[in-house]
Amino acid sequence: MYDGPDTSSLYWPDVDNTIFGNGRMSYNSNRVASLDDVGRFSSSDQLEFSASDLGLGIKRRLTIDYDGNLRLYSLNYVTGLRTITWEAVLQ
Repeated sequence: MYDGPDTSSLYWPDVDNTIFGNGRMSYNSNRVASLDDVGRFSSSDQLEFSASDLGLGIKRRLTIDYDGNLRLYSLNYVTGLRTITWEAVLQ
């Protein structure tokens, strides 16, 4: 199972801030996100995280699972199994 920090990054913005205080724009509904070859995720609304097994040559999959949690999985080539290397809400 996931062996990362006790607290992950929070996607939901601070409700006490304004839209602009949270780094968002009220007139732009477009979002851009990328997951690079090393395992770093970044998005236009300032969400950033990295896989716990950061490095080149690992196949990864970003998934919203059945429970609604966003998770990053890495493929183990030897076993053919995927392991969780980051999750938005720790279970």
